[in-house]
Amino acid sequence: MNVVTVPFPSARSATSAVRCFHYLMGDVRIAAMCALVAIVSVTDPSHADETKSPAEPPVVNVIAPLGVVPGRRAELTVRGQRLDAAKALTVKDAAGAEVAIKSRGRSNPPGAQDAKRVGDTQVVVELTLPESFASDSVTLIIETDRGGVASCRLPVVAAAQHLAEKEPNDGFRQAQPIDADRVVLGQIRQQRDVDVYRISSNASQTWSFNIVAQREGSAMDPILTLYGADGRMIDTVDDIEGTRDAQLSVTFPHAGDYYIVVMDAHDQGGPAHPYRLHVETRGER
Repeated sequence: MNVVTVPFPSARSATSAVRCFHYLMGDVRIAAMCALVAIVSVTDPSHADETKSPAEPPVVNVIAPLGVVPGRRAELTVRGQRLDAAKALTVKDAAGAEVAIKSRGRSNPPGAQDAKRVGDTQVVVELTLPESFASDSVTLIIETDRGGVASCRLPVVAAAQHLAEKEPNDGFRQAQPIDADRVVLGQIRQQRDVDVYRISSNASQTWSFNIVAQREGSAMDPILTLYGADGRMIDTVDDIEGTRDAQLSVTFPHAGDYYIVVMDAHDQGGPAHPYRLHVETRGER
């Protein structure tokens, strides 16, 4: 039974009601009909739908890893708001691509990280692009069962350049070797995590390290630090102009091994902290 709470009438509305009562005294049937119409107009559920606000659309904050390699199956974690309702995925302009939802649900941010920045829901996706896919990016379109749609762009990394980060690599002794002209898809997975890579340079050779994170939605605030084989720091870079990402370039006077260390400036980490490290060389090899 629907119960309608009616506020106590004011003096003015009470007077009007008395007048109406006297007017209708001559015909009780009309009074009863007026009462029925009033009740129906208050309790009719069709009017409630007209006042409902539309559902908020899903939002994508970040995808990890920050890239996909044609011809290789990739597991992607897409984080954001209202992605727990994801029901279908489409890969735009990528004929022959295979995509499937593995899981979806709520995923609270680690520690005290802001859910609006790192997301509080996620959908895990399996994506395989054709080996012949030649574009430098691909667009995923996510549709939810609440009627909302979100799209996100994912960079494509050539197989010849790709290098996946491998743990453990959080110290000089565990440093992951990296060659010239590579693109590393990595992630700072937890608080106070660091990723260490080892390079071998010739004398007078110039190396450039460019890390992409914040520019593509990552919550990471990266720092790049370069060390010599003796453990002494050579250079460190935090933000570059216009972004929290970092870029470092150095010409080594002597041949030998060197270490490039990737970390978050605030010692934060987690599923919303992926990065892409571009390593390039110039000069003698």
